[in-house]
Amino acid sequence: MRQDESKDLKNQATKKKKNQYHPAFCAAMELELREDKEHLTFEKEYNLNTKPNSIDFLVINVNDSIKVKSDLGAIFRKHNLFEFKSPKDTLDFKVYQRTMGYAYLYAAYDENRISPDDVTISFLRDSYPRKLMKWFGENGFDIIRFKPGIYHIKRANHMDMQIIVTKELADTYVWINKLTSGLEKKDLIKINDEAGKLEDEKDLLNAESVIDLSYKLNVSEDYVKEMNGMGYIRDALKDMAQDMAHDMAQDMAHDMAQDMAQDMAQDMAQDMAQDMAQDMAKKEVEKKTKDLNEQLRSKEKENSRLKKEIEELKEQVLKLSNKIAML
Repeated sequence: MRQDESKDLKNQATKKKKNQYHPAFCAAMELELREDKEHLTFEKEYNLNTKPNSIDFLVINVNDSIKVKSDLGAIFRKHNLFEFKSPKDTLDFKVYQRTMGYAYLYAAYDENRISPDDVTISFLRDSYPRKLMKWFGENGFDIIRFKPGIYHIKRANHMDMQIIVTKELADTYVWINKLTSGLEKKDLIKINDEAGKLEDEKDLLNAESVIDLSYKLNVSEDYVKEMNGMGYIRDALKDMAQDMAHDMAQDMAHDMAQDMAQDMAQDMAQDMAQDMAQDMAKKEVEKKTKDLNEQLRSKEKENSRLKKEIEELKEQVLKLSNKIAML
């Protein structure tokens, strides 16, 4: 096999693996940050000018004066870049360098000329990247264990960074630490239960994405087979989908009823306007006809009067003629 063909196959395999993990990762991050979603904008696979350079997940803090509630966003500035690594991927110095390049490209390409001080970088992986942390320590970075599983990496004149080790996160994090194999039965039951509490349609779809990947990564576990191929969770997702479909049907019916009511109102208004216009035109014609008839009768009376006066004058002329003849 030629070297370029081998490289293409490797790239295809990497892309396939990325496509498997990244939608669920983005969904999990949106769920973890959903308390602040009213002033956060989420961008998945944000492209930098041209492919294949892209940011895994971008969070723009629309109102950066508001502090994000989740500890995952404690370092947030205006623009927050996320680089996610699956359990089989390596988080090392090369990834750090490449992501730094992406961050500067992102700032440079933006038409508003983003300051690097307004950009943060977050790296996520399920296990602790010892070699990269060692390199940070040897090169003047301060490593602060902000919370279990959340490490802030800082150095003067450098973008703020954090490394999130998902396996070390507290139990309060429900979604982002479930994108791995080796989960226990209680973990999948927990995300199913948490999904049942969600009401927003987008949140439910995100939950389905996380649950689906968690199932695929743990399908070989005995407890999964005990749950009848995840039928427990599948049924819950089915119920959620049915509820969503029911709500969507209701919304569609409501919208259709509104549209029909609007159309009927418009038709009625149009018909009423036409009837009113016709009535007004009819009344105007009748009035003008009546006026003309009155004018005509008045003329006829005047003509009759004049005709009578003419006849009287003729008689007078005749009488005068007779008198003259007798003289």
